[in-house]
Amino acid sequence: MNITIKNNFGNYNSYITPHNAFYNTNLLNKNEYDSFEVSNSNTIFTGKTKSRKQTKRVEEQLRDLDNVHDPYSDVILISKKKFKNLQDKLSKRTEAESTIKLLSNYQKHMFPISEGEVFEFLKEETKQRKRNKHQKSFDFHDILMDELPNSKARLIEQELNIVEQMEHIAKKLDKHEQHEVKSILGIIKEDIYNDNFRIKPTRELLINLNKVTNNQNVVDKIVKKSKEFPNSMTSFDAFVVKNANNTHQEIAEALISPAIISLEHIKPQSDGGETKGGNSIAASRRMNNYRQSTPLNEFIEEFPNIPFQTQRYINDLKQKINRGGIPDIAYTLPEVKESLRKESHCLINIDISDINPKVSKETTDFRSKIDKLVEHFTTKE
Repeated sequence: MNITIKNNFGNYNSYITPHNAFYNTNLLNKNEYDSFEVSNSNTIFTGKTKSRKQTKRVEEQLRDLDNVHDPYSDVILISKKKFKNLQDKLSKRTEAESTIKLLSNYQKHMFPISEGEVFEFLKEETKQRKRNKHQKSFDFHDILMDELPNSKARLIEQELNIVEQMEHIAKKLDKHEQHEVKSILGIIKEDIYNDNFRIKPTRELLINLNKVTNNQNVVDKIVKKSKEFPNSMTSFDAFVVKNANNTHQEIAEALISPAIISLEHIKPQSDGGETKGGNSIAASRRMNNYRQSTPLNEFIEEFPNIPFQTQRYINDLKQKINRGGIPDIAYTLPEVKESLRKESHCLINIDISDINPKVSKETTDFRSKIDKLVEHFTTKE
């Protein structure tokens, strides 16, 4: 709430904030409440709650979080600001050995699969080449290009094996339907052999199975099996195939960039989820993109550790709150708790009880006084 006081000595602004009113807490921002103008003669109610400004502050604080776990995985999130700083450092590292030393400080931001595996491979290969004096100067591009033929061969074998399993599932259909499904799977096989295989178009193609059979059980099993196709998120070889042709710095950045913080809607926007603090958490770019509009309870079926990981994320936030940080996020926690519980169908029930009692009391008391003040001014109006 902003209060402008006009007196005989001139005009000045006095903001009701934790630093100059009621309680000395930093858990309230001046832009959260309605604006009032106070003079010697009257009080004017000037507007409604500025919820968008509060939401914007929550988003800013979420994006700037540091050393916080991803609520959907085991990785530690990295802010865009910190990632930009890393990019600047990487631009000065042109060889594998010096880049390995730098990235060793950022391993907590690497997904164990597959970025962590790739980094360990790069580290070991760098040691090996230095010992064998393989070449005077080499970078990540050189290493992955040398590994590319092996990765491609293994990847093709894995992909074809999954297609064969799909064909086995299709044997439950009648012969005509089997033939139709085999034709669709044949297109996928051809793409694999010709190095044109892409997961997204493949799944779109498989959804068309409904046009050739009414057996929904078989269709669901085949589509589910398609989720086992290796990709750069789940496979060392897929990462190599995807990134080997990139520059040294691009490969180095790709080891970290999936952990960049993105704003995640607990209830997806496509399902009516609002853009507000109580529906927002920080999540890794990778897991946010992967989830898309999947209902949270269904996402948990695919990643059963999410309830544990989300509580760990909340625990990280509580530590910062208890140290007096992230004030606007602090206000959203009760609503975030309810959103997570509701959208997960009670699979996630976070504990926020151990927030510093003093912080909680000051916040509650201060909000109560502000509410009474708002009511008083509104009544007078």
